[in-house]
Amino acid sequence: MDANLSQTQKMNPVTQHYRIMALDVTRGVAVLGILLMNIWSFGWPKEVFDYPPMLSHLGGAPLETWAFVYSFFEGSQRAIFSILFGAGSLMLLQRLEQKHSARDAGKLYRRRLMFLIMFGLIDAYIFMWPADILFVYGLCGFLLYFARHMKIRSLIILTLVIFTIPTIIRTVEYQQDMRLQSSTIAEDMAEWQSKLKKA
Repeated sequence: MDANLSQTQKMNPVTQHYRIMALDVTRGVAVLGILLMNIWSFGWPKEVFDYPPMLSHLGGAPLETWAFVYSFFEGSQRAIFSILFGAGSLMLLQRLEQKHSARDAGKLYRRRLMFLIMFGLIDAYIFMWPADILFVYGLCGFLLYFARHMKIRSLIILTLVIFTIPTIIRTVEYQQDMRLQSSTIAEDMAEWQSKLKKA
């Protein structure tokens, strides 16, 4: 604990006075939506979600489920959760700056982000979860801290840059996936099912 922070300046749980029910409920719904998106990875390789015909031999239900999840939950739940993360971070900063000096508020906020990054690293490298998002949220929290006082024009430019980078990455990944032949995907799927039976 930083010696410059007194006992009264430590982070405490958010009281009911500061909670906004609508945000909490929306966050809970988004978490459930993200679970629906990730639950495929618990039993199948991630290629299943991008190429559902490999499930066709199991009957109609898997394809119907994929169509429902892809139509109503893909992307939207992550977007909602990300917006809520940004809103919650700004509210946290405002609450801290009301109680403490700007310097101490910044220290408490950055410490919270470091814990988030630490949990993200544990999730990714100890629990081996490839879809960890906590680490990325922690990094984005630092970006939000320094960008919260930027002018609108600068924020728009920064937003365009942030949107462009993953768009390029996803486009390259898509082109690489398109080069895969259906036979190769089927062989990989058969190998994966064989490993599951032996496990």
